[in-house]
Amino acid sequence: MKSYDTKLYTRSDWEEGQQDLQNDLDELQKWSEKWLLKFHPQKCSVIKLGTTKSETTYYMNSRNTDGTSQRLPLSVHDTEKDLGVVIDHRLTFKDHIAQASSKANRVLGVIRRSFDYLTKKTFVQLYKSLVRPILEYGHCVWQPHLKSLCSDIEDVQRRATKLISNLRDKPYPERLKILKLPTLEHRRKRGDIIEVFKYLRGFYHVQHPTFTLSDSALRGNSLKL
Repeated sequence: MKSYDTKLYTRSDWEEGQQDLQNDLDELQKWSEKWLLKFHPQKCSVIKLGTTKSETTYYMNSRNTDGTSQRLPLSVHDTEKDLGVVIDHRLTFKDHIAQASSKANRVLGVIRRSFDYLTKKTFVQLYKSLVRPILEYGHCVWQPHLKSLCSDIEDVQRRATKLISNLRDKPYPERLKILKLPTLEHRRKRGDIIEVFKYLRGFYHVQHPTFTLSDSALRGNSLKL
């Protein structure tokens, strides 16, 4: 259950978990009424993750104009936007990638219409500051594992590098090499590696699974997770 930036969640594939979530929802609403920060049931919703979803309906109290109250069922959605990331019930993030690609393409359209001629330096500055942040926002959450989705978001950068007229006919890898730009997939993987390093070195003071480094006699790096 979510309402803007307020969220309740639990594993709900057994009856006790479903009841616990409804109880927590009731307690949260009591707290909100006590501190005069009331929730609007029509603006609250439920998203059920996974292929096997329960049929449980969750409720919130709503006060009528005459002072009476009633229990209203919360609507169930297949997708929800949370802090700028579109989450779908199967966690494929297909909708988020489509939305981010569409928004980045619109920005590219503005750049194309605003500049009659783009130098390599100007293009790189505009792309890094206006377009790439849209494509990479929250990537540690939604990084796709399907090749088709990786290709969909990479196509935006592929199309962007064609804005420079003298590079338009060159292959995509060559355009990236000239512009000194890595692929978006490479940057996402690099970001994940940096996060793993921070966990191993204690930069994050949060609870997390214990990682251990072990020596390995196999081919490759001697330090394995």
